[in-house]
Amino acid sequence: MQAGGIVLGPKPVGPTGNVASRDGVAFQRLAKDVWGDCNAASHRFGKGRAFCSSSGNSILKQLGVAPDFQQVGGQTELDFVRRRDGDTDIYFIRNGSAEAVSTMAVFRVTGRQPAIWDPVTGAVTAEMLYDQDTTAGVTRMPLRLPAYGSLFVIFTQRSGLHATSVTRDGIAVIPKSATKPAEPVVMRCGTDFCLNAIDPGEYLITLSNGQRLEGYVEASPSVQPLDGAWTLKFQAGRGAPENPISISELTDWSQSKDPRIRYFSGTATYDKQFEYKGVKPGAVVLLQLTHLYHICTVRVNGNDAGTIWAMPYQLDISRFLRPGINRIELSVTNLWPNRIIGDLQPRALRFTHTNIRDYSKDSPLLPSGLVGPVKLMLVRNIRLQLNHKLASDGSVYDMRTIDQEGRPLSTLSAS
Repeated sequence: MQAGGIVLGPKPVGPTGNVASRDGVAFQRLAKDVWGDCNAASHRFGKGRAFCSSSGNSILKQLGVAPDFQQVGGQTELDFVRRRDGDTDIYFIRNGSAEAVSTMAVFRVTGRQPAIWDPVTGAVTAEMLYDQDTTAGVTRMPLRLPAYGSLFVIFTQRSGLHATSVTRDGIAVIPKSATKPAEPVVMRCGTDFCLNAIDPGEYLITLSNGQRLEGYVEASPSVQPLDGAWTLKFQAGRGAPENPISISELTDWSQSKDPRIRYFSGTATYDKQFEYKGVKPGAVVLLQLTHLYHICTVRVNGNDAGTIWAMPYQLDISRFLRPGINRIELSVTNLWPNRIIGDLQPRALRFTHTNIRDYSKDSPLLPSGLVGPVKLMLVRNIRLQLNHKLASDGSVYDMRTIDQEGRPLSTLSAS
């Protein structure tokens, strides 16, 4: 404290344990020197201060220390952990709820660009939409997490030219609103800026250097349901139907009237052919499942497209699609309690052998399989153009002549 340390908490009553009387007197004297009489909110000792309070948040606010992480909007409070490695600030953010969360996140970092590290896919994405307040020392950016989702936000690279706000048809969608599940995403595409968006309309993006870019997303179908019949083939040797069956609706196996399906545990493959009218250059096509119990391996046109196991049950299958007829195979594996419970039914043929005794013939079955519609979602990618009327310095720049710091390399014309 002599050097400027801060102590938070009520004044100690006395030392613990058996101590000599002279040590007790010395303790009381030191406590009085550090805390005083605790009549005031704080007491100075050397260059430091002692606060007679147990409210850490209020004291840090008095000291002008902003929270490490804050949320503006969103119904669910996110958990976070922050650590620093050299000049790199590392945040781990977790959504502990069963609902997706969209919020405006505030980080106590400035001067550096945030990057999103996805712990599920391993993808690292430079965030190009954020706002920095150097006076307050914070960075604000929209943050979206699926149910029970988590991610890392890493601040390491020096901040360069980036977007600070987005409007659609004149209405702010970021940062004033962060509640839509499919908000636009701004990104770099080479030396240009691009926008990934689902909702049609005219978008206006403001950059950190004051310039504004515009782009238009046409009104065209953004969702293609994979309706109609599916072929469902169950893993052999598990008591399920041996031959493939045709289904018109994706329902919970545990609710089936057929006990061979109701008590099935293992892997079953949903197989379907569908017509896709073509992928636009740069567009992203997401496979979207509604409910999954519990893990799904996806194959598109014979290619392994990846595995889905966590909400929001999406997978990018863009590079595997082709114009015309496509084939998709969804191999879903559930948990094995349903088979154990099935084996305990009267006169049942046993397929499992285990010392687990947690289930009986009357135990509730677990939801299994794919439930609800399967869809393809088209996320359009548009290359943004400079809004000529709103160029801040009266000149018109080609975005290909703007460097990473936002400095124009050449002026094309003057307004």
